[in-house]
Amino acid sequence: MKLLTTFTTLFFSFLLLIPESYGQIPIRETAFFPDSVTLAGSAMLPDGRVMVWGGQKLAQTPSGKIWLSNKSYIYDPVQETWSAGADLNAEVVGPTVVTLQNGNIVSMGGQVYTTFFTVDSFPQRTHRVEMYDVSSQMWVDLDTIPFGSSPYTGISAIVTPAGNIFLTSTNGDYAMFNTNTMSWTPLTGTWGPLDAGGRPMVNLNNGKIFLTGAGGQLLDIAATSLTYLNPAQKLYTGEGAVVKMADGRILTWDNGSSFAQEAIIVSVDGTTATPTDSLLIPGQLTKGLLMPDDKVWMFGPGEVFTMTGKTLLQIFDPATDTWSSPGSYNIAPQLYVDYQLFLLNDSSIFVLNTTLPNCYRINAGSGSTGIQDQLEPLEWAISYDQQQKTLHLQSLATGQTEAVSLSIMDIQGKMLSWEKEVTGTHQVSLNSLSSGIYIARLLREDGAHLTKKIQVK
Repeated sequence: MKLLTTFTTLFFSFLLLIPESYGQIPIRETAFFPDSVTLAGSAMLPDGRVMVWGGQKLAQTPSGKIWLSNKSYIYDPVQETWSAGADLNAEVVGPTVVTLQNGNIVSMGGQVYTTFFTVDSFPQRTHRVEMYDVSSQMWVDLDTIPFGSSPYTGISAIVTPAGNIFLTSTNGDYAMFNTNTMSWTPLTGTWGPLDAGGRPMVNLNNGKIFLTGAGGQLLDIAATSLTYLNPAQKLYTGEGAVVKMADGRILTWDNGSSFAQEAIIVSVDGTTATPTDSLLIPGQLTKGLLMPDDKVWMFGPGEVFTMTGKTLLQIFDPATDTWSSPGSYNIAPQLYVDYQLFLLNDSSIFVLNTTLPNCYRINAGSGSTGIQDQLEPLEWAISYDQQQKTLHLQSLATGQTEAVSLSIMDIQGKMLSWEKEVTGTHQVSLNSLSSGIYIARLLREDGAHLTKKIQVK
């Protein structure tokens, strides 16, 4: 018997196949994630690369139990390749993650699976904490979460202005991790009651911490005080849907399943919350990023259950407090509900999928936050003859010859072969490749891409 968490079960029900739509927003595939896991941890390294670790594999172990991972992988946005990172000391699914002021990454809690009576793979929260040391490039064990043996349902964390970690749980527990002594101090109830886990949390400009749960709470570490807003405020608390803007205000919106189009702005001091301009479409399963031009880009499917053209990017301008959209995407991205967004050093957005394993870049290489000019799609067809192990390429362009380069890569993004100019009809033998999954990518000089996944047997 296999018992999965409710969230994990629902997770597999929401494969988001975005219908084909051509608009103004350039999005293209990048190197595929080299594994297939759900609920992995992820964070950006100080050098701009993205690290991914842990997760639950989609495949089961030979004995039929749930297969967890302690592996890590690192995405290089310059080379657009994946490489293996250091293994964690223990497997983990769905950890809470913070990045310390020195760049080290802390992975806290999450879930493991044990045997409970006759139930194989019984889900159980873990108190383990590991830190990725960017200097040694190794994972090290830290002091475990001090919330006792209670089966707390979820945790949230934030790095305080002093560089320590404030950790909360939906059971009302909270504690502080001192990054100098590398130890926890349990604080539950000593500064005031905590409700709804406090999550997500935001550092305010006045040194206090704003907790979005239970209508809003304010944490004043200097005064050792945790208080409710009075009166309580209407807030949205979905992961990825709470963004602190450059002017110090906090933008929140509904990315759940209520189909609401409401957005709320919290004041700079965290004491009041007021509705602002409505979203253009509902924000289901969307996530947001603060861009260098101070605007908030909200990415995602939005109208999950409407299989028509979608407004996949909505932009909030804090100068006017209004939403707008430049259109839909020039290709049809595929997303799972636990996708993550990262703002890279070139101002492009990396869309991380760990289950499909399609990953994407938005505005890659633009060097600005503006929308690039629309790229005309490649007029090519790619097919693969499994019996002959031959790749067939056919240009569909009329009136002129369209030259492209051809790259063959493994699933980790390592380039195996490259041809500079391919035109017309072209065939490539893949007899030299061992069994596995490979990627064929056509690239035009202006940056337009076309990729196809190939399974060689």
